[in-house]
Amino acid sequence: MLFVSMYSWDKEKRDEVIKRRLEKGVMIPSGIRRIGEWTAIGRRVGFSVAETDDPKLIVQANMAWNDIIDYDIFPVLDTEKDLLGLLKG
Repeated sequence: MLFVSMYSWDKEKRDEVIKRRLEKGVMIPSGIRRIGEWTAIGRRVGFSVAETDDPKLIVQANMAWNDIIDYDIFPVLDTEKDLLGLLKG
């Protein structure tokens, strides 16, 4: 299943977010396939897309960051392949 994570951080946490990312990377557990990550220019918000069969791994991945980053996580369906297929039949 695909998951979209929208995340943000307070401006006071910016330096800690940068430091941790540079030192530790994204810290994604085995079992998650990272599809991509995007950060809004000039904003304190980013988005990532990942795929896993175990939603608990998404929670585990975010636990490494949730002391300095706020997350909204959404399971999503592929519109063309999954959603429209359900609607047609």
